[in-house]
Amino acid sequence: MLALSPLMAHAQSWQQVESEAKGQTVWFNAWGGDEAVNHYLDWVSAEVKRDYAINLRIVHIADAADTVKRIQTEAQAGRKTNGSVDLLWVNGENFRALKEANLLRTGWAEQLPNWRYVDVSKPVQEDFSVPVEGAESPWGSAQLTFIARQQQTPQPPDSAQALLEFAKAHPGTVTYPRPPDFTGTALLEQLLIDLTAQPDALK
Repeated sequence: MLALSPLMAHAQSWQQVESEAKGQTVWFNAWGGDEAVNHYLDWVSAEVKRDYAINLRIVHIADAADTVKRIQTEAQAGRKTNGSVDLLWVNGENFRALKEANLLRTGWAEQLPNWRYVDVSKPVQEDFSVPVEGAESPWGSAQLTFIARQQQTPQPPDSAQALLEFAKAHPGTVTYPRPPDFTGTALLEQLLIDLTAQPDALK
């Protein structure tokens, strides 16, 4: 999730952020492809309206790349403030595009009160091999779990290398979501990181 709003730029404390936010409208562009997430965002919108007098407007998007293009177009047209996007639920590739174009506010994520609960031993300070520098706050995590039939696979693979060897030895028996599905793409990226003989090339 990314912040593009100047709201936190000059605030000295979280209480000041809350005070300045009252009555503001925040446009949050979020992937709209999950009904449960959509219900959750509707609930959040009502909560921040009730507790903080913030009008959280959810813009359901199919692809963050389209929103990135809109942000880039607004910037190229000279619109440096009050753009159409305040927050964006984004993946690593689109985060990198915005960061390299200097279109993100840095340093805000660590100001969030709940940042103290973030496990920084997880890969939250780098995204798509780009340092986050407080321009992105963790939103959630996904996990892919492989299931094996114990009778047929009494010793399932327990590492990337073992999975690769198993897949070679048993063609067509290892399945995962087909990219560009996010989870399938993330799996292939993780396997590449684990299996490459040239890790520096991935940077």
